[in-house]
Amino acid sequence: MPVGNGKPSCLLSRTLIAWYMHLCIFALAQLLFFVFDDYDTWHAFKLNPMGEWILFNLNSFLDFVLIHKSNQLNGVTLLWGILVLIHGAHSISYVLISKRRESYKG
Repeated sequence: MPVGNGKPSCLLSRTLIAWYMHLCIFALAQLLFFVFDDYDTWHAFKLNPMGEWILFNLNSFLDFVLIHKSNQLNGVTLLWGILVLIHGAHSISYVLISKRRESYKG
């Protein structure tokens, strides 16, 4: 169902804006991670059992993501980066599919 003024293009722009905002927040968080990378006690990133399981299964990928000194920050960066990529792929595919449907309608 279209949002706003009833045009599908409004929904498309909202979809892309949401992804751009997600990307900007990710970039800002990475900047903050660089600033606070030397902080020794990361109480905010104590993992629950599900987080430990995910981190254990993604451990082989963590060897490629050695941006920060802290393993917790590298894990957060990896998971969040994957989510940003999935969100971006979904947004772009949604835009492309919607534009293709509009072109078929005439």
